[in-house]
Amino acid sequence: MDCTNECLLDVDLQYCHDGLMKLIERQRWQMALAFAGNDLSLQKLLFDHMVAAGEIQWASRLAQILAIPDFDAQVADMIAKRGLLRTNGLSHSANAAALNGCLSFELGSESVVMCDTEESLRSAMDHLFRGSDFSLENSNEPINAPSRTAFAAERIVGLDVEWKPTSSKIAAATGSKTTSAMASILQISSSSRVFVIDLLALQDNDFLFETLLGRLFADPFLLKVGFGFDTDLKVLHQTFPERSSLINITPFLELSAVVSKLLGVSVGNSLSNATSTILGSPLDKRMQMSNWDVRPLTEPQLTYAALDAYCLVQITNKLRKNEDTKLPPWEATAAEIHELAYPSPLTNEETVEAISLRNKYHKDWVKSRKKPLCGDVVANLLTPQDVEGCWEERKRKHQENELKHLQTGAGADQEILDTALTFLDPLTVRNLLKQSRDSEQPATFIAVNAICFFADEEPCVACIEANCKLDTAQLAMLCGVSRRRIKLATPAECCDYFGFEPGTIPPFGHREQSDHRVRIYASSTLQHVESLVCGGGSHESLLWLNSKAYFALIDIETVGDIQRGVSAVESINEQATKPPARQERKVSIREYKFLADSMVARVGKWLRTIGMDVIIWDPYSVPKKTASQDHKAALLALSVCEQRILLTRDKKLANRRDAGACFVVSSDDPFKQFQEIKTHFALKLVKDEMMSRCSRCNAKGFDVVDLDYVRNQTEDEVHPNVLEVVTEFWVCRVCHKIYWEGPKYDSNYANLLRMFDEDSIVDSVSKTDAIEK
Repeated sequence: MDCTNECLLDVDLQYCHDGLMKLIERQRWQMALAFAGNDLSLQKLLFDHMVAAGEIQWASRLAQILAIPDFDAQVADMIAKRGLLRTNGLSHSANAAALNGCLSFELGSESVVMCDTEESLRSAMDHLFRGSDFSLENSNEPINAPSRTAFAAERIVGLDVEWKPTSSKIAAATGSKTTSAMASILQISSSSRVFVIDLLALQDNDFLFETLLGRLFADPFLLKVGFGFDTDLKVLHQTFPERSSLINITPFLELSAVVSKLLGVSVGNSLSNATSTILGSPLDKRMQMSNWDVRPLTEPQLTYAALDAYCLVQITNKLRKNEDTKLPPWEATAAEIHELAYPSPLTNEETVEAISLRNKYHKDWVKSRKKPLCGDVVANLLTPQDVEGCWEERKRKHQENELKHLQTGAGADQEILDTALTFLDPLTVRNLLKQSRDSEQPATFIAVNAICFFADEEPCVACIEANCKLDTAQLAMLCGVSRRRIKLATPAECCDYFGFEPGTIPPFGHREQSDHRVRIYASSTLQHVESLVCGGGSHESLLWLNSKAYFALIDIETVGDIQRGVSAVESINEQATKPPARQERKVSIREYKFLADSMVARVGKWLRTIGMDVIIWDPYSVPKKTASQDHKAALLALSVCEQRILLTRDKKLANRRDAGACFVVSSDDPFKQFQEIKTHFALKLVKDEMMSRCSRCNAKGFDVVDLDYVRNQTEDEVHPNVLEVVTEFWVCRVCHKIYWEGPKYDSNYANLLRMFDEDSIVDSVSKTDAIEK
């Protein structure tokens, strides 16, 4: 029994560790701090990564919680290290990764070769097979003999595949028979060079599949290494089912299985966890869900793709050297070398269908590449990666200012910004907007329209609410020109001067010219909502960011009343009799926001009753056509966008790539689930917060109303028997649901008190206490 409990505990810790690492990889520090809860090991892990990433304010707050001595003395060292990293000659992407505490690509961009012609394939083949006949000692012995431990460093090849993110990608990873995911690029890495094979451009090239890959996958003198490559091999085979060379790979080392077996499942189930444990730094995974079909690939994409394959070579070589006693001996690793075979090749009928799908996909891809941009103007457009690069540069400058303030003691009480940047597909955002309109809960985000214009021939961008119109008269006043000097940009000018097509304009990161900069004007209403949804630089992605971070990091020329129409922000504020809590005080770093799925809905209701901010997921709120594709995507998107910790029993849900902070409860008993959540997050029962939230809409705050109000209102029906015996009522300020003290009020209150021990029950919590705890 004890052994079983220990095993369950290890599994729980594994999911917590993995969930925290996902948040760290995406640099969602506010969520990560909340998710770490009261777990000391998770807090220490998070602190190390905060320090490595230069997140000084977050690290400083966590240092207070952990009582780390002399933290201020470490600040000077952090500044020096970041200054050194910026002058080390790394590419922009590699330098950004290093500054964020992630593994950098040490080979440099000149070592990454994009192969989209047969000539480049032949160069790759010459590099990969030079001297291959002498790569093994005792090469006359069979592969499964002890001589397999003698692979030289230059004979180790890392393999990885990327494809355009779709819901099918999840199906491919979870064992679905068919998938519409189309392999876009294949990365092949040696110890000195990485070849990025353009599978879309070379889909019919026999030399690639029959000669290069045919020899590479079968060469006994080259050790092929992958991480979760069984999924990649499946996508390769289902994209090119007629190519027999994509069925078997030998000799092959599956690092995820090796690391899981020898170092633990929590390390082996994520490549980033593996690099963090073995190489000392996690991977920067922000490019993982980018569009891998775009050509040319951006510099950040190429760096990410190259590092994904090259780090496999680094890990294998470190294990092979046997220099670190904390790592397993190479003999134990080499014992796992085997032949990788795809177990379920497609039937003839399935092959014909798959080839037909691929040909159609390729035809659409070619057409999209030839499509002229912005009418007759073919422009060198900026990309979502350029937008993200601009944000990272702004964030870096903000961090440097934080370091200086912290050194002088001026930044101790400065509010910490949530600088996370999230790209979402338009369908997900449309569903979130629809749910927000249909929901009785107050909205926390708003759609923003960025409009390109010229003020006296100077390029400018106006950011307003998407449901409003631009007030050109007010805008002209703010720009200091006459109304006639305001001219909206044409589609061609949007591409030429601003770098983006209409409909994709982001609220920052526009093309800068040597003789001028793009001036940004913003509606004042955008300051009064938590999050903004904006153009993301392409038709496939929209940008989600924190409003306060946007106004703090981006140089806004002027903020003013530049829009006409009914403001959604003002409508939100009018629903309540007082401004939202977010505007009244700083959000406590220990204040939790939860999203409970249907498996833990009962616990979610209990948490809401004690005053916790909890949204209880309604799976029927997702449109049917969306639900048939992937109904859980909307759940995960809501969790990520609203910075909520998802409470669930679904382990597969927590393992998905699009998952954010998922806390997996192990028990199926609601009371035990509640205890798990209470213990991990060190929740307290604050009597002043009891029953302070509406059970219907989750809004906080009620107004006392009399009997006449209840009788005359029409929004919430109250039974006549209640009106005969009750005289005091409360009404929710948002959804107007009516409440009163019923006969079971006292017993329910007592039951909630019994779920906490005496030390966890307090009458009230001051602002200071909330921050310190």
